[in-house]
Amino acid sequence: MLRFKNFWSFSVGSVAALVTVAICEAIYKNTDLLFSSLFYGCFAALVSILFWPIVWVLQNKVQIAWSRSSFLGLFFLYFFTLLQFSLFRDFFHEDPHKKLISLLFSAVVAVFLTAAFAIIFHFLLPRIRNTHFEKAYLLTVNQMPWIAVLGFFLLQRPDVEQLTAAPPRHNNPKGHGVIFIVADTLRADALGVYQASLHREQPRSKAIDALASQGQVFINASAQSSWTRPSMASIFTSQYPTGHRTIHKDSILPAELPHLAEELQKQGVKTAAVVTNFNLDTTYGFNRGFDEFYYLPAQRYFSAPPSATQLALYNAYRLIRERYFASFRRPEYFYQPGSAVNKKAFEIVDNLLDSRFFLWLHYMEPHDPYFAREGTTFARVELSQPPLDLANKMRMAYRDNVVRLDQAIDKLWQGLIARGFSEDQIHIVFTSDHGEEFAEHGGFYHGRTLYEEQLHVPLFIRGPDIRPGKNQTLARHIDLAPTIVGLFNLSTNRFWMGRDLLRKGNEAANYLTIAEVDHEGQTLTAIRVKTHKLIVSNPNNPRGLKPREFYDLDVDPQEQRPHSEPLTGEIDLEKTLRLVLKNAEQREVTIKQMPLDENQKNELRALGYVQ
Repeated sequence: MLRFKNFWSFSVGSVAALVTVAICEAIYKNTDLLFSSLFYGCFAALVSILFWPIVWVLQNKVQIAWSRSSFLGLFFLYFFTLLQFSLFRDFFHEDPHKKLISLLFSAVVAVFLTAAFAIIFHFLLPRIRNTHFEKAYLLTVNQMPWIAVLGFFLLQRPDVEQLTAAPPRHNNPKGHGVIFIVADTLRADALGVYQASLHREQPRSKAIDALASQGQVFINASAQSSWTRPSMASIFTSQYPTGHRTIHKDSILPAELPHLAEELQKQGVKTAAVVTNFNLDTTYGFNRGFDEFYYLPAQRYFSAPPSATQLALYNAYRLIRERYFASFRRPEYFYQPGSAVNKKAFEIVDNLLDSRFFLWLHYMEPHDPYFAREGTTFARVELSQPPLDLANKMRMAYRDNVVRLDQAIDKLWQGLIARGFSEDQIHIVFTSDHGEEFAEHGGFYHGRTLYEEQLHVPLFIRGPDIRPGKNQTLARHIDLAPTIVGLFNLSTNRFWMGRDLLRKGNEAANYLTIAEVDHEGQTLTAIRVKTHKLIVSNPNNPRGLKPREFYDLDVDPQEQRPHSEPLTGEIDLEKTLRLVLKNAEQREVTIKQMPLDENQKNELRALGYVQ
């Protein structure tokens, strides 16, 4: 009985210590107090069980007040560990040179607060002995382990809701619309329509290929950047990154720039969007012009409220689980699946059956983590710099992600058919924001180079009056806004730099494209004129890229043989690049940047954009 009593006292002290830390952190970071206390209390109860052997050995040799001592000892340990974790990650940005400073500072603060609690216990406890306050206090704290265990089960609520779409309301829609589908991180050569090979002896993208075969496929479509936010900003504003300035992790889309959704909205088109990438959240201005805009956040462990993502212990748990327990990874904890996008899309469409509408759907399946069919996963949060010999395995898992995307697109199309839409009522515009690299140039993922595996994206348009076939025009992201407006037979904004890809006479005009990225120390600009390409890189860039790389994509489509000087007979690419960028800067915009708070950092960290 003595042993159990000592262990119970130890558990009470442990839970009380970490709940105290939770309350302090929740108040400081303005997070959910109840969830914080339950989550930290559960963890402390589990730690108590792990430390039970030590208590068992020491209790017959050392006569101590277990509750008070465990509180002070574990408060110091918890507070020091969590403060150091937050300080090193968020304040010193994981700079290894600041590790010792963060350790020393955390230790000093933890010692000071622990000593303060010790002094309080020393002077306060004798004064309240045998009082009603002491009895109430003991009754409360002695229930803490039970409360923590109960809280553990309360936190284990189902994580993923059932994503079954509601049946269509009726089958006689009179409206028509454009559905703009963006598949995040989808390379052009990942689709069969772009000559992709079989994947696991099966066609890789049957549903997408079937839709593409009914429309006009642009073989030479090119992105304006190699990561999501600047690429999507170029699509919706029809401006190169130099023109819209939405190029950094804290950049906000300038309000002065004419936005595709606003232009459609002003001319009577109903507008809606469903996005799943945090880079496109309302915080960054992408909701402008949309009557309905839905950002679907990723599921959170233990069904945590949004504010809980600021808690140090929660983030430590998430980091450990995602980095070291790959077999427990699930897509829903990184982004909402295509089934969730479809469900929300059908809810929107069911209210727009008799309207002209523009619906933007952003799917995340190709994005990392890559979930291989056999259960293996690869995530940037775990492998920020993968070894080169993993390239083939990662590419195979990426292709499995593409298969899941294809299944979601198939269900979307079947849902539209079930609602009675005919081919004369729906235009599909399908593209990607950027590609993905798998060691073609010594690296992985995206946002760090401007080679074709990053910039060559799929693009096709199907619908009424669209003649099926393959188009060799050099299509660009900046051309999509004018093209989509053209599908509604509406006027194009005169400030847009792009051209309507389907308008006769514009084919020869799109002979050049620009791409830019300023991300994670890489400041790069690329220009392509027909098949000639130049990439300009900043000095001492992290990837070690050469200052100038010239390519002829006709003879070297994989960009494996760079030239440091222009090729014979090549036009002056550098002069052309300067002229285009100068023209892109003509319109004055207010550059807005917003420092990332803890919530935003953690959302971006889950996708690998913040380490």
